[in-house]
Amino acid sequence: MCISPKLLYTPGSADPTPTITKFQRNVSISVNTVFFALYRDLVGASTLAVELPSGATVADLVEELRGRGAPFDSLPTEPAVAVNQTYAMLDETLGSGDEVAFIPPVAGG
Repeated sequence: MCISPKLLYTPGSADPTPTITKFQRNVSISVNTVFFALYRDLVGASTLAVELPSGATVADLVEELRGRGAPFDSLPTEPAVAVNQTYAMLDETLGSGDEVAFIPPVAGG
């Protein structure tokens, strides 16, 4: 799902050029985060609901979580994630109700 940035224009303003903003003002979404294995142990929870501004990306979610301090600051800045059970990049835009799973590194032999 791709959401275009919100165009804002104030009639009568000195600059009639629309301003592109990343987030829509006063609009928020709720995403469900899921933590597996090592990440579940680090943060002490398997799920967490997080409220973000509309237009937020996976990277914004990671920044929001890490900004909460311990224990969330132990999450990597660029974790592997899946959005709605499909691997996703950090620049993917999130929608309300999306599930974002944090997938820890795995080694095997």
